[in-house]
Amino acid sequence: MPEPKEALRQHLVAAAVTAMNTVLTDEVLEQLQRGQIRLTTIEEQVLAMRQAVSETITQQMLSQSAQGQPEAVLCPGCGERMRNKGDKTRQLVTRTGTSTVTRTYYYCRHCKQGHFPPG
Repeated sequence: MPEPKEALRQHLVAAAVTAMNTVLTDEVLEQLQRGQIRLTTIEEQVLAMRQAVSETITQQMLSQSAQGQPEAVLCPGCGERMRNKGDKTRQLVTRTGTSTVTRTYYYCRHCKQGHFPPG
């Protein structure tokens, strides 16, 4: 069952903070506090944090979207009801990095086509 909106928002923010903290080192924070940090170091940290947050949030959102799959899925080709073939795990290459998603896979006996519904 999907999470309520505010709980989902808090979950995503917490995941983003965790991702940022894995990148942001104590050494960089100390340089920043002393005012002895180079622009290049700031840029490198910001880019690394952006990448970490992007990958983490993409993964979290993909996982959340897979939880809301409908019970009955109609074939986009013929409109017939599709058969649930169980969960499948796929590696997706996205604009924010590589993510793993597990979603329910459906098969249409009429069209003989497999389908992952949106999510």
